[in-house]
Amino acid sequence: MPSPPPAIVARSLELRAVDPASPAAAALVADFVAEIAPRYPGFEPNRQPAAPLDAFTPEAGGVFLVALRESEPIACAGLQRLDDTTGEVRRVFVSEGARGGGVARTLLSALLESARDLGYERVRLDTGDRLPEARSLFLAFGFRDIADYN
Repeated sequence: MPSPPPAIVARSLELRAVDPASPAAAALVADFVAEIAPRYPGFEPNRQPAAPLDAFTPEAGGVFLVALRESEPIACAGLQRLDDTTGEVRRVFVSEGARGGGVARTLLSALLESARDLGYERVRLDTGDRLPEARSLFLAFGFRDIADYN
């Protein structure tokens, strides 16, 4: 499978495909979990249908992107393989101070391009009713409601 480009730079925003265990990725995922937990009382990330970090590597048919502005990590998103033709978007997160400037749109666009490059015919994701910002983004990209799949 072809791997995504190591870096894309657009409008002072740099997107990098990184090791999902890297310090930048780990810090952003920790911020993601910290933001999700209060919205879902009892949320325990280790009990969710979470992808292991190696699911976001090219060897496993995935990718993990980090967005940087002035060399500072401000956002992330991962893509994992569900099956030979289906990828899944996971862990989309934009730091609070970077929201509202199109970072999530740029990141999701790049992630979907990576999915095409990896040969996926469809991409799925799930999001909760307490994440209206994410839901709006995904609907704007043409995602639609389907039955729970995980």
